[in-house]
Amino acid sequence: MLDVLKWSNNEKIVIIAQDNKIIIEQAEPKKRKNIDELFDGYEGNYAPEEIDWGDPVGGEVW
Repeated sequence: MLDVLKWSNNEKIVIIAQDNKIIIEQAEPKKRKNIDELFDGYEGNYAPEEIDWGDPVGGEVW
């Protein structure tokens, strides 16, 4: 079946139960968004600020 569908052994799939049928589809590859895509349409103001994480409590190196 993999050969007929031209799928590889490690293909990601989606399994859906619908109308008394089981549908197996190839999963869409997830594309990682870049910073411009993540903030596309953002119209707010951003001002970086320093955060005080407190004193070291373990093996942190400051």
